[in-house]
Amino acid sequence: MRIPWLIASVWLAGCAALKPLQDPPDPGVYHATLRNGLRVALCPVPSAPNVAMKLSFRVTGRDDPPGLDGLSVLAYYALIWSDEEAWLHRVERLGGWWDPTNIYPEARAQDILLPARDLPEGVAIFREMVLATDRSDLRWRRVFQERKEATGFFRKEPAPGSLLDREGFSEPFVRNDPIGLVSTLDKVTEEEFLAFRNRHIVPARMQVTLVGAFPPAETLRLLERELGGIPNPPEAVRDPAVLGAFQPGLKVVVEPPRPGEKGPPVRLRIGYPIPQELPALEAQLLAGLLQRHLQVSFPDCRAAADTRPGLRLLRLAFPGDPDKVLPMLETSLASFPAALDEAQVVRSATELRRRSAFGPPPRMQNSYWISWAVTFGTEPLGWGGHSPWHELDRLSRLRADDLRRDARRVLRSDRRLVVASAPDEAGVEDLRKRLPPCTSSAPLPVQDLPGFPDNPPPDRDPEPVLTFRNPRVQSLAGGRILFL
Repeated sequence: MRIPWLIASVWLAGCAALKPLQDPPDPGVYHATLRNGLRVALCPVPSAPNVAMKLSFRVTGRDDPPGLDGLSVLAYYALIWSDEEAWLHRVERLGGWWDPTNIYPEARAQDILLPARDLPEGVAIFREMVLATDRSDLRWRRVFQERKEATGFFRKEPAPGSLLDREGFSEPFVRNDPIGLVSTLDKVTEEEFLAFRNRHIVPARMQVTLVGAFPPAETLRLLERELGGIPNPPEAVRDPAVLGAFQPGLKVVVEPPRPGEKGPPVRLRIGYPIPQELPALEAQLLAGLLQRHLQVSFPDCRAAADTRPGLRLLRLAFPGDPDKVLPMLETSLASFPAALDEAQVVRSATELRRRSAFGPPPRMQNSYWISWAVTFGTEPLGWGGHSPWHELDRLSRLRADDLRRDARRVLRSDRRLVVASAPDEAGVEDLRKRLPPCTSSAPLPVQDLPGFPDNPPPDRDPEPVLTFRNPRVQSLAGGRILFL
């Protein structure tokens, strides 16, 4: 009589289905700080077949010494210089994947994707990477001698940032492309290179993000044991450098025509600071609805929400003559909050939620992309450390009154920067005669990466559960089976 029950058990197991990957248990993301200052973000997703592991370095061009643009890139490249092949082979032997060279304005990152059972081996590799910050000066001196091999990460000439960034932000790093200059490789001395390593390439400036099938409490203990005891040098700078302040006002500047430019050039740009507490998706929804509203009067205008750390701006761009656009624009902006329609807001929020969660690539169903969402504040990559699912849930509850409140907080004339441009000095002089006098208000406070307070997982992990998709199986099995 035991055989039928055994067959039934196997059949039930075959019908079982884990929870969808886009629906993790609350709180979604746990944050903790190890005793050496290394940050940890854990996002357990029991249904994932693997674990995405990210070691990010909160060291950027903001930390570069004056005149040495890109020294942070060289130091990061040096960190993986001699061990890259060995780490890659270890990951591939386990059936995993490694992406070693992610360089973004707010951080640099190493990514590993492994089967969930091999998480300890991934942590061991991360330990070797963190220990590489404390290697002997001999190794780093050899890297310095071979630095010219890193020219692929450097440019011969600086690539300027956008016009709004150049005119609005005081921080040079914001106003120029973050990749370094080849001239830095020629100018930097060995002592400057080693001093930069000792100050910035340290555990306190790193973060480990894990997404996938793992017990969070047990994993946090593993990370504390393997990574928490690696010391920082005495001269270490533990906190990332902040970005510069934003300068509201009105400016008229020269902007030469771009090669091959067709149609009327964009001659008016406006930037409105986005409050740090306004979620990225909500800001994106606001920009989309504002563009639709403005295009009734300005068919070629563009609106976009830029939520990169320190660059949080709602950006507007208008082709044509600024002196003709501005008077009509004020009327259109003033009528926007009242024009928000409940059905339109709900419909647009639903569409944005669908695209963000399941659009190509299906990021919310892939632990690698979720690790970006958990780690970074850049809108195309994620939500700046908050649970992506919580942001999506918030989006599903938004109503017109919420967007009206957001619009009044963001679209403030006393906080915006208006930049009008002309192709030459004569055009600038003509614009200045026809526009209001150029102004410059007091700089707005520095915007920086948001801080995420620790909310470590409970000391004891819950018993793993398996849920069933078929309602009849749920009624037979009580909806779950405990693995004892």
